[in-house]
Amino acid sequence: MQQEQNVWLVLIFLMDSLCPAHLTKRQCKQWHKQQKDNATVQRHYDTPFRAMEKLFKGVFDTGLPIDFESSNDILHALPLTQPLPESVFGSRPGQPPTHAYVVDGVPGLIVINNPFSEEVQRQWVVRCVRDYAAPPHRTNIDPLLTTTHGIWPLYVQEEKTKTALSPISAKTLLQKQRWVTLGYQYNWTTKVYDWEKVPHMPVDLQALAQSVVGAVQGIGHEGWMNDYPPSDYRAEAGVINYYQYKDTLMGHVDKSEPDMEAPLVSVSFGLSCVYLLGTDTKDTPPIPIYLKSGDVLVMTGECRRAYHGVPRILKNTLPDYLSEQSFRDQPDGKMLGAYMNSTRINLNLRKVLPTVVEA
Repeated sequence: MQQEQNVWLVLIFLMDSLCPAHLTKRQCKQWHKQQKDNATVQRHYDTPFRAMEKLFKGVFDTGLPIDFESSNDILHALPLTQPLPESVFGSRPGQPPTHAYVVDGVPGLIVINNPFSEEVQRQWVVRCVRDYAAPPHRTNIDPLLTTTHGIWPLYVQEEKTKTALSPISAKTLLQKQRWVTLGYQYNWTTKVYDWEKVPHMPVDLQALAQSVVGAVQGIGHEGWMNDYPPSDYRAEAGVINYYQYKDTLMGHVDKSEPDMEAPLVSVSFGLSCVYLLGTDTKDTPPIPIYLKSGDVLVMTGECRRAYHGVPRILKNTLPDYLSEQSFRDQPDGKMLGAYMNSTRINLNLRKVLPTVVEA
């Protein structure tokens, strides 16, 4: 027991010396105090990444994560290489998206702070909740469904009729829906893609991913640059993750794609979250950042092989433009708003296969 405590004290010392660079001296002291407070429940096998996951599952200083809506010495706004099309992102008169952010000490990370109009965000939410979560795409609750049209129509029908239409209520199943796979189908058990079936990838997702990849080409900082050509990019697979209040995503690396050089595009809708981004090992402390509705995060280059995770979904952070009243033009608008009140949606898109260069 004494040896275990000594090992953890050494880890505390090392983590203190590696206090995230964006924090002020006061915040570093608070961060260090929280590490010590957590020491009673930690084990010697906890890595710095795991310790940060535990920190943000509890009470934490809200000033710790990087906020892309606030000024910070380690954030740098760089102009987008090309404009984002209104056909995909909508129009924001007086506030067109013109810049992306990079972070000191985090090579390859590029963040575009909510480039969507409010109306277009609602359209993307409808697609993620109603349209994409149905065949030919797969979901984790498919074995429990009694319909071939996905969970949302069943949920709407049950809510309107107040009658259970399946052994497990549609509302319960909807809360249990964690993911939808698009394009090349990913096997969550074997961690490999199914190459036998020709993928179906919605054209609007293709346009979203390619627009982002084109806009961030040439962006770089502190010796790194994203030089991936958008002409080589095609979104061939995607995952939609649905988070409820207490859901988390443990630290991991997305490394099943044969093409690990292409950027990974990740879009958030709904509730905000704390997102952790580390390096290629869990032995270094990750950087915590806030991701809010509409934010677009792009992992390029070295960042593509970094550990990342979501330890916390933040309550009461849904924008007003995604509330029940905002969907009143939809026949199921009240239900959409009620669902989004407790939900974070993450849409991530990736190129799977390497580009074939013709001789």
